[in-house]
Amino acid sequence: MSGRLVQQSLLLAVLVGCAAIGRLSAQNLPEIVCNDKRSPAGELRNGVLTVHLEIGQGNWHPEGEQGEVIPIYAFGEAGKPLQAPGPLIRAPQGTEVAATVHNGLPMAVIVRGLHERPGKAGDAITLQPGATQDVRFQAGAPGTYYYWATTTEVTSISRWTPVETELAGALVVDPPGATADDRVFVIGERVGTGIRAIFTINGKSWPYTERFTFTQGDTAHWRWVNTSIGPHAMHMHGFYYHVD
Repeated sequence: MSGRLVQQSLLLAVLVGCAAIGRLSAQNLPEIVCNDKRSPAGELRNGVLTVHLEIGQGNWHPEGEQGEVIPIYAFGEAGKPLQAPGPLIRAPQGTEVAATVHNGLPMAVIVRGLHERPGKAGDAITLQPGATQDVRFQAGAPGTYYYWATTTEVTSISRWTPVETELAGALVVDPPGATADDRVFVIGERVGTGIRAIFTINGKSWPYTERFTFTQGDTAHWRWVNTSIGPHAMHMHGFYYHVD
């Protein structure tokens, strides 16, 4: 495909996303909760993590509850508010993940990342409007991963449709017997032609992001997941740190 055709395709995706935003803004949508990733989703019992995920549309407040209201697509747990970013899926190595995914959007959606690691990045499920599908896989190699969804045939780093740039969530596999004494942070980026870019951490934009207070000499363990379209979305200054 020529560069000109690629640009036209991306522009079309952006225009479709902008049109979708216009349609969403006229609706009475539920509120989206910003997810601080402190509580994992689902129920872990007898070596099986059962998670019920939903994809829907709602109103997002990345700049405080009194700030701009932005209609977007988001993941959530069944019976709970939608979240930005999506619910944290976390399980020890060797766990079987039994996930149910329901598409509450008025168009088909492609979900990627709900598979064993290591695995094929192209593995995906396609859900038609109103459809529900079960997915079962083993929590494979310990590590920090993510799952995501799109309403267009794009890769995770070319999601230019603004309404779905928060449609992702973290997936963490812990070593057997490990204690989950860390924090998980998901970087997001809302972009689009004629739309102000908003960079987020766990669904909030600075200065509305979470604040931390530590005592000198403390050790903190953080996991960072970059679900934005930028390959170099953030780097850290002012810390002594090790990358595991």
